[in-house]
Amino acid sequence: AKSPFGFKISPDEKQIAWSVANFDSDPLTSELWVGNLDGSSASKIATYTNAQSPAFLFIPIAWTADGKLLFNRSPTGFGGYILSGGYNSLYSYDPATQELITYVPAEEMHGLCLDHYRLDLNRVAFNCYSQGSQIVIRNLSDSRDSQVPNLPDYPITGSARFSPSGDWLAYAAAKGN
Repeated sequence: AKSPFGFKISPDEKQIAWSVANFDSDPLTSELWVGNLDGSSASKIATYTNAQSPAFLFIPIAWTADGKLLFNRSPTGFGGYILSGGYNSLYSYDPATQELITYVPAEEMHGLCLDHYRLDLNRVAFNCYSQGSQIVIRNLSDSRDSQVPNLPDYPITGSARFSPSGDWLAYAAAKGN
């Protein structure tokens, strides 16, 4: 690829996913590719431009145990936010069936607020909400959001992570002083 942006290798080490970012084009363009680990049988999965959405940059996140690629469509231009280092959206692609699933659409424009996901539990965690910094858990089966109350005197929250069992949620909290 001329301008690879990110890549992920499948757990069986047979496939690789990568994105290509063309910041010299007008409009700016991003492509998502999947192929064999040696680069053969490569196929372009998707193309997006910043004219379509500010969240146009594809970022491969991980491969699931059953062979699906998880990826994000992200806006660009963000700096290093300590409590907001997550994703904007969440999608999966199944190379075996070519099925694309949307879990959290980029059009919701979460910035970098999607902290963590647990597809086995049908949940994702965000670190911001329409009223500001707040941990929000979304049930992916019915798209309902539930807010985790902020701690007294700690109005800034982020970096949410589900425990391995899914019974617990850890997150950072700051006073903002």
